[in-house]
Amino acid sequence: MCPKESDKQNTSFQLLPGTTELIANLRATINAATPLTTSSLLARATHYLGSPIGSGNYDFRYLYDALEVALHQLIEEQVLTLRSLEPAVALEHLDKLMALLPTQRVRTEEQNQFQQFSSPAQLAFLAACIAIPEHIDTAPILLEPSAGTAALASIARAFGCSVFTNDLSPIRRAFLTYLDFPVYNVDAEYLNDLLPEECRPDIVLMNPPFSSTAGRLSTNHTEHGAQHLESALYRLNDNGRLVAITGCGMALNRARMTEFWQHIASRFQIRLNVSLPGSTFAKFGTAWETQLIVIDKTGPTVGATWGMTFARVLRAPAASSSAPRTRRGSRRGSRRGRHR
Repeated sequence: MCPKESDKQNTSFQLLPGTTELIANLRATINAATPLTTSSLLARATHYLGSPIGSGNYDFRYLYDALEVALHQLIEEQVLTLRSLEPAVALEHLDKLMALLPTQRVRTEEQNQFQQFSSPAQLAFLAACIAIPEHIDTAPILLEPSAGTAALASIARAFGCSVFTNDLSPIRRAFLTYLDFPVYNVDAEYLNDLLPEECRPDIVLMNPPFSSTAGRLSTNHTEHGAQHLESALYRLNDNGRLVAITGCGMALNRARMTEFWQHIASRFQIRLNVSLPGSTFAKFGTAWETQLIVIDKTGPTVGATWGMTFARVLRAPAASSSAPRTRRGSRRGSRRGRHR
């Protein structure tokens, strides 16, 4: 299990005065189905934060994060009801909420360095439904290793999980603390090596950086994102489930990733690896194509050869929304992931 909520780390960044009021105003605006434009967002920020964006007191990333927090608070209130509806109806409602937001057209240096692109509401809802059983007797421990503004974590908490978060960004850790999540501050590329030993999740729900190292290296590569996924798998409890939103470079048919997927398949059950359209993240500032990946820690993927394993995963139906049962305190795999 993870430490108690009272043991969560303090953030080194304090939200600006007026941020709470700004978030409340944005949340009420979205709830009233009133569209938000970039100009109206800037005007509200000037009013509540006490200075215009040109003052240098905050940047667009800070405003976008505040807007996302407002959205995710609202969704957390609604998501249990949405899960009881037909999937098409629930997704249509989330589509309408996303349509109210301005497109994030301005990128900051930190966003590019950390590849901060939050999970769109529709995809976050789908991923959470796949990761978390609809009916649970006790709250499973869920870890979101690159939690951002809690797109995934907020839904997981509403679904009954005991949620723990992690993020390298001091500002985003401050927003996560504001949302009352326990928050760690470790490089999730080496999650299994750096998290406290007692933090052992039953479920990992993640949208890691697709290819960056948060400035540690100057070049981006899909293998960095793959390391996030692999390290999380080693930290996951036996019989647990990992659901990940990654870049399209993590598709099974990418030749450069064949060795990685063969290694994963030899130890873990790959349930789903499906491509999503590039427009999925458009509202949050990128058109990069993505993958939805589901892996269970229940032994190797079935298949006498890699070709048979590959074909089996491609033919597999969508992963069940009921995650496998977990055993608290079960023995994990190797302490370290493969440092590629």
